[in-house]
Amino acid sequence: MPQQWNKKSFRLKERHGWKSKPGYAICVIDRGAIRFDYPAGWDTSVEDIQINVRDRPQPDDNCILSVSRMHIPMELADQVPVSELAQGATSTEEEGELLESKVVTPGPRADGVELAYTETRYIERKEQKEAFLRLAVARGSGVYCLITFSFWAEDLAKYDPVWKEALRSLTLGVEVKDPTAGPVRN
Repeated sequence: MPQQWNKKSFRLKERHGWKSKPGYAICVIDRGAIRFDYPAGWDTSVEDIQINVRDRPQPDDNCILSVSRMHIPMELADQVPVSELAQGATSTEEEGELLESKVVTPGPRADGVELAYTETRYIERKEQKEAFLRLAVARGSGVYCLITFSFWAEDLAKYDPVWKEALRSLTLGVEVKDPTAGPVRN
């Protein structure tokens, strides 16, 4: 059965624990299982099993950042490197002509989250324009996360900082009991 999503906005308590860079908003999925930042004012929506964040509402959007929680059986969970998971999940066959694809594995993170992503450059079939698809797989604290980001190649300078901030701010497996107070720091 597909996961049911509930989008809720809360007025935060005066001394809440949420922090983000100026100009960014915070998205928390599944009571803290996944948390990341995205540009404030962007359009958010729910589709099937993912949260979509767009620079503008459809059909006027130029990019889409999609985030979902992956449920992987515990007996398989840590057997495959995240770089292989990211590479295995990437396909542009339906999107258009492949120009270039590479796997990026950022260095180790202090919080223990493992992360890898593919960056694929292709010619989008419908618009016949060069586009990027970035697909990240992250693993930490027993949580798996899939993040995709699609945008036009001409907008790389504009949207690359959005991708970097989403990955930098990503936290996994931090339980949040009261969303109006934020995470409890010991």
